Amino acid sequence: MRIAALSLCLSVLVAPSAFAGLTQDDMTRVISRLDLERMRSEAHARCVTDVPAAIEWLRDPIIDQYCLLRHGATRKTGLFLGVRLSVELEHDGKTAQAAIVDQLLDVQEASNEGR
Repeated sequence: MRIAALSLCLSVLVAPSAFAGLTQDDMTRVISRLDLERMRSEAHARCVTDVPAAIEWLRDPIIDQYCLLRHGATRKTGLFLGVRLSVELEHDGKTAQAAIVDQLLDVQEASNEGR
């Protein structure tokens, strides 16, 4: 799978500490710039539709932010920051959150293949 390969490359080529925390800062800036806060309920519903297990994680600020970003930003931005976020979470030992982000990435990538 392309997302998994990209995650592996990022984790090997770039020391995780080089961008630890930066992905969340980037997500916050994108959410603010695009005024995505108003889309929270739509974003949550879409995340739960795409990955039902996400419902248990929507109160987690990281998953909440990623759902907003993935729903309102461009596909390219959502995939790029999602891969970085997954690597960062894995590095920080937050494997459950990383797994949810990976599942959301897989759905987003699969739904747009061929475009």
